[in-house]
Amino acid sequence: MANEQKLVLVRRFLGPTKVFAEFGPGDCRFAMEVARRVKQVYGIDISDQRDPAAETPGNFRMIVYDGYRLDGISPGTVDVVFSDQLVEHFHPEDTKLHFELAYSLLRPGGKDGSRSDT
Repeated sequence: MANEQKLVLVRRFLGPTKVFAEFGPGDCRFAMEVARRVKQVYGIDISDQRDPAAETPGNFRMIVYDGYRLDGISPGTVDVVFSDQLVEHFHPEDTKLHFELAYSLLRPGGKDGSRSDT
């Protein structure tokens, strides 16, 4: 149900040529669902929380980073950046850095799909 609600938010931005990045994907179930609809998906988190037994699509890549420096995705190459209930976990001083990093990934005209229900 939660993944369906998130898909409602981003569906219009997805397509077979699109690149999608999710910050804080947790178990990556939503990112795996998005992978069926796009060219490439990146899950970006400080740890890999996927079920080791879960099948991973070929167009999915998990990137574990330190929360500050992100290697493995070139700036300006992502069409949609998404997160769900992530920002409230940041220290206030780190929030600006996170958004700068997220925006640096976006292509011109890309979409920031961050949201928080808290």
